[in-house]
Amino acid sequence: MPGSGGFIFGTTITHTKGDLLQAFTSPGTFTSPVGATNADLLVVAGGGGAGGSGGGGGAGGLRLLTSQPIPASPVTVTVGAGGAAGATAPAGGSGGSPSSFGPSYAASGGGFGYQVLSPPGSGGPGGSGGGAGGNSPTTPAPGGSGNSGGYTPAEGQPGGASKTDATTFTNCGSGGGHTGAGLGGNPPSSPYVGGAGTDVQPTMGPAPANPGFYPPFPSPRAPEVGSFAGGGGGRNETPTPTNTLGGTGSGGLGTTPSPGPANQGVANTGGGGGSATSPAGNGGSGFVGIKIANAGPVSASGVWTLQDQFEYKKDDLWT
Repeated sequence: MPGSGGFIFGTTITHTKGDLLQAFTSPGTFTSPVGATNADLLVVAGGGGAGGSGGGGGAGGLRLLTSQPIPASPVTVTVGAGGAAGATAPAGGSGGSPSSFGPSYAASGGGFGYQVLSPPGSGGPGGSGGGAGGNSPTTPAPGGSGNSGGYTPAEGQPGGASKTDATTFTNCGSGGGHTGAGLGGNPPSSPYVGGAGTDVQPTMGPAPANPGFYPPFPSPRAPEVGSFAGGGGGRNETPTPTNTLGGTGSGGLGTTPSPGPANQGVANTGGGGGSATSPAGNGGSGFVGIKIANAGPVSASGVWTLQDQFEYKKDDLWT
C-alpha cells in the first residue's frame, strides 16, 4: 500500500540470495564480497604425464574443503599445469604442478607415469601417484605414492604396480585418482584402469544449475562433468593389446597402439595422462573453485521497497 517518501510499506516478501561461485582455470586473484567470511573451496592440481608405453599419470591432488575462512583480499590463486608426457617409448612423463588458494590451501601435482625399461621402475609420487612401468618377467615395480602433502582427508591415492609375466614386458600400472588407487600388477586380467576421481557437485552445486562453472568434457564423456582428478590408464599388451580406460573424472585413456586426444587428461580437471606408444598423454591442468553461500544474485517474488532495490543495486546484487 502507499507509503511516504517514495517507499512502499505493508507487504511482507521473501527474498533469497543465491550462492556466489567463481572458477579459476588460470592463475589470478580473488576478491571476497564485503561481509563474506567463509567459503567452500575446491583446489585441484595439475595431473601427471604418462610414460611412453608405460604407466599412466597420477591425478593432481584434490582438496574439497567446506566452510573455510577466506584469506584477506586480494587472494592469490595459482592453477597448476599438467605434466608433460613421455614423447616416445621408453621416455617417462613428468609430474603435474601444484595449485593453491592463498597461503593456506594447496594441492600437490600428480605423479608421473614411469617408462618401459628393464629393470622396471616406480611411478612418481604426487597428489595421486603415477603408474609403474614394467619390462621384466620376474620383477614388478610399485606405483608412486599418493597424498604427497600429507593431508587429512587424503588428496589422492597411489598408482598401480607393473605386472610380472613370463611372456610380456609391457603391462604397466595406471595412475591413481582422488578416491581410487591405480590398477595393475597380477593377474594378467587386470584392466589397468586409472583410479577413480571425485564428483564434487554435492558440495559445489549441480552442473545444470551453474552453467559455465565446471570445465567441459569431450564427447562421449560429457556425463562426467562435475568430476575431477581421475588417474590415467596404463599400457596393456597382454593377452591382447587393448585400450584401457582412464579413471572416471578426467583420466586419459591408455591406448594401443596409436595415441590420440583421448589420451590427454581433461583440461582443468587434474586428470592424469593415459599411456600410448608415441606420444603418451599429458596431464590435465588444474582448477580452483570458490563457493560462498548467500552472496550471489538475489531472487525474489513480491513487492520490493525502493530502499531495498537501492541497497542491492549498490552492492551489485540486483539481477
